[in-house]
Amino acid sequence: MLDMARISTTGQVTIPAAVRKSLGLKEGDKVVFARQGDNIVLLNSNRLAFKEFQAGMAGEAERVGWTNEQDVVDFCKEIRATRRKFEEITKDMTAAERTAHFNDRGEITAQKYGFKVAEKVIVHTAV
Repeated sequence: MLDMARISTTGQVTIPAAVRKSLGLKEGDKVVFARQGDNIVLLNSNRLAFKEFQAGMAGEAERVGWTNEQDVVDFCKEIRATRRKFEEITKDMTAAERTAHFNDRGEITAQKYGFKVAEKVIVHTAV
């Protein structure tokens, strides 16, 4: 695919429709301009972030013993349930009180609230 665009006086470029479609871009999406040798390549930032996440997670499923998609679904359900339990327990606490119950890795003191020792409560990430 070869498309051309003109740079406006304000430095803006309209990405041709065929390129937007190819990259899965829609209004409001962010793009990344990456240098590859002597070229600048336009990338869909969401796809790039997802690929980087996938690369970072390579081998983790095997390490924890997940063998299929249902294992991941079950884990997500468990994390959501644990998070709801944490939110219910700490709903009347101030942020400082809530923070005091975490160790340096962000894990809640499990026994204090009746969580299984293996459970970790993730409060900064929506799963």
